[in-house]
Amino acid sequence: MRTVTYKWSAELYVHGRAVAAHGTVSGPRGYSVDDAYRDFCAAMAQRGVQHVVGSFRVRRTQG
Repeated sequence: MRTVTYKWSAELYVHGRAVAAHGTVSGPRGYSVDDAYRDFCAAMAQRGVQHVVGSFRVRRTQG
């Protein structure tokens, strides 16, 4: 099974302060930018980060 990987960078507003963040997300073939954003939001929620995204950039790096 082929994996698709995206690198992302975002500017979050946490408690009124701008915070830069970055990371990677991966999924099976067919994994889209929308899937990457959904998983990013879910990961932030799991960490208890209540945020408003100032910007979100994603680029495909593999797959």
